Amino acid sequence: MLPILDQPVAAYAVPDCLAAGADQIAIVTGAGETGRQVRRYFTEDISLKDTFTTRGWQEKYQPVAHLHEQAQFTFIEQPRDGRYGTALPVVLAADFIKGDAFILLAGDDLLLRSDGGHDLVDLTSARTMAGTPGAIAAATVPGGIAHRYGVITPKTNAGGHQVLDSLVERSASQFLRRRLRLSRMTLRQAASRSVKRADHWEQDGPVYASASMGPGRRVRR
Repeated sequence: MLPILDQPVAAYAVPDCLAAGADQIAIVTGAGETGRQVRRYFTEDISLKDTFTTRGWQEKYQPVAHLHEQAQFTFIEQPRDGRYGTALPVVLAADFIKGDAFILLAGDDLLLRSDGGHDLVDLTSARTMAGTPGAIAAATVPGGIAHRYGVITPKTNAGGHQVLDSLVERSASQFLRRRLRLSRMTLRQAASRSVKRADHWEQDGPVYASASMGPGRRVRR
């Protein structure tokens, strides 16, 4: 809920998802007050609406009047049990995902484009063009800070598309420039089962969604 300009970070993710064709959105929140704030932001507040209407402030209410109508929202609370990482929301949302392909977007991954476009639209289009079951967004950074992130190595397939050759989470190796993954992926439903089967899933600590990724997945530059 960190405010950026006139709305919280979470609000920027919704238009990206809608533009990519996702009209059912599950938001995995932390336990406690933070989760409550997110749920309240994307749920109609009848009491607040009545208060503004009674005082003749309908115009002031308009910026938040239709937030809950943007999509069908489902809220899932993440337990405080020592587990964390990009895979945890996928497993917690398994019942929501069911048999569908899905988009995984981290709430703190904010990308604003000056051309008004949407990275998720480009990502899903790239996956379709490459004919791969999944896609992952990536960016190039100086090698000196690459150890902070999951680092991917791409290769060009026969169709001329950049596909994933290898992925290492938080590598200690340093190179002049490395391509790192962003927490934006489009995955098939089987990915959630793959993540849940990870040997270290029952242990405390991080579990990454990259556990479901393998050679042949599309990489977006």
